[in-house]
Amino acid sequence: TDTDTDTDTDSDTDADPLPTVAVLATVADDYSAGLLTTVNLDTMAITDSITAIPTDVGVSIDDGGVYVLGRYGSHTIRAYTPGSYAAPNWEVTAGKAANPYEAANCGGELFVTRYGMNSLGVYDPASGLLSGTVDLSAYDDGDGIPEMAGMVETDGKLYVALNQLDDDNGWVADGGKIVEVDCASKSVTADWDVAPNPDISTWPGVGMVVTTGVYYTADYSDIEIDGALYSFAPDSGLGAALWSEVDHDTNLTSAAMVDATHGVILTSGRDSYYTAWCYNAGAFTELFTTNSYVQGAEAVGDGTHVWLIARPNWADSSSVGGVIVVDALTCTDATAGAWLKPTFSPYAVAFY
Repeated sequence: TDTDTDTDTDSDTDADPLPTVAVLATVADDYSAGLLTTVNLDTMAITDSITAIPTDVGVSIDDGGVYVLGRYGSHTIRAYTPGSYAAPNWEVTAGKAANPYEAANCGGELFVTRYGMNSLGVYDPASGLLSGTVDLSAYDDGDGIPEMAGMVETDGKLYVALNQLDDDNGWVADGGKIVEVDCASKSVTADWDVAPNPDISTWPGVGMVVTTGVYYTADYSDIEIDGALYSFAPDSGLGAALWSEVDHDTNLTSAAMVDATHGVILTSGRDSYYTAWCYNAGAFTELFTTNSYVQGAEAVGDGTHVWLIARPNWADSSSVGGVIVVDALTCTDATAGAWLKPTFSPYAVAFY
């Protein structure tokens, strides 16, 4: 019987197919152009410069669709068939200043978190036509938008992280919630108060993982030490903090878990250096520190590997961009220090 957290709920003894391809959104260092790139996960061969994309972009892959989410400057959603990138199957606007953040299929429809709006967009995955919305205006923290970010789908429900930043007051954190959305009724069915500026992702074998914390103090004079790492489950809510910024005097920037006891987290300090830490059953081991700007950590979905994607750091001209692959089970650099380097630096990644 399947015990993973994806949408395959059959009761046979097969194993879900492992990912074989990484889809990278890459961006020029001066943000003048963006390119879609793929990497073969078996050989690590790069197929570069497949098609032009926006320069502020996210990538989501779900139920056989690759979705490129154009954010600042475009506010569009493109759908591709995996392996076929000459032209999108469809491209639609996500709405004026929508800033689409993440996409997930649920109940036969495509749900998209829109950071700059007060409702989830719901689309027909075959045509891209808008088929509905999910009203989140009750969580707008007083400025008109709840700043919806990460999203996890399970059992016909979506669990959406709301940053609740006050964009009328320098984007100061003004709350932080997780809301449960029923995909069939397109309505909010539960919510949980969490710490400021949350994000959420899948934690295989546990449920979900939540990271919290804003980066700078309100006056930008220092980094803000307010975040932590938590487990999350609908029946129990937020667990006890597994790692906190107060204990380490640094910022938590990202987390990716590969199984119930292993994962990778990223932190960033006042010196603008980024540090990768391996998580193992509640303990954390420092893996490496880099002067590059590490955009994020993403679990491949094979129960072992996490990709760290990096761009040159504006604070250090000697820094470089690329991908480093971490084996979270052994806490080793699977690329042996040799960064994967497409033509442009990676900005977002997803796997199929």
